[in-house]
Amino acid sequence: MRIYKKGDIVDIKGMDTFQKGMPHKCYHGKTGRVYNVNQHAVGIVVYKQVKGKILAKRINVPIEHIEHSKSRDSFLKRVEENDQKKKEAKEKGTWVQLKNQPAPPREAHLVRTNGKEPELLEPIPYEFMSWNGKILYSQCGDVTRALGQNPTNAEVLKVLGNPKSDKMNVKVLDFEHFLPMLQTVAKNKDQGTYEDYVEGLQVFDKEGNGTVMGAEIRHVLVTLGEKMTEEEVEMLVAGHKDSNGCINYEELVHVVLNG
Repeated sequence: MRIYKKGDIVDIKGMDTFQKGMPHKCYHGKTGRVYNVNQHAVGIVVYKQVKGKILAKRINVPIEHIEHSKSRDSFLKRVEENDQKKKEAKEKGTWVQLKNQPAPPREAHLVRTNGKEPELLEPIPYEFMSWNGKILYSQCGDVTRALGQNPTNAEVLKVLGNPKSDKMNVKVLDFEHFLPMLQTVAKNKDQGTYEDYVEGLQVFDKEGNGTVMGAEIRHVLVTLGEKMTEEEVEMLVAGHKDSNGCINYEELVHVVLNG
């Protein structure tokens, strides 16, 4: 048995067929406030829009065609939650946001997967779009590094099948064949750590004071292993030399590894 009193918020639930003399049928699904209650019907104030104006309309609705509004329960629950938040914020001396906030945007490259974990999709690199969906073999290393990997040139060449140097600027790779290559590179986690790089540079620390000559680092990077250009080395060591032309290699390694 449902009991209604003045001031209650109720929902009107009409029947599928319209019957003359039963105005509440026109307000099926509406929400209103109770202003009068008798044995068989409930007086409800509902609002309707007429020519751009919102007008209050009083109607009588049989008790079997109304129910306590779910919106009222939701409202009262939120009031209770807000009161609790304000109480906790007052005790902590902080401020709390009580207004409803819109849902944040979904993360980029996420798609719906029917209840499963969202799948992270890799964006197609710009180089593929600007070269009609293909890139040169010589670009594969740079594109792979732009996607967050850090392969050596030797690793890139190995994945590409060790092509001859004169073919690097001739052969091309489309995005479909580039993805397996990227996955292979990503699986290789054997990359140097901070300690590895520091230990390697300690060989050139003849004074044992944590520094090496900038000229010596320049010579090593330009002539050994995967050679860097003079301009690349200059950008790397810029701002790290002291008045004697020496570089604190621990600080340099930290800066390089942390971008």
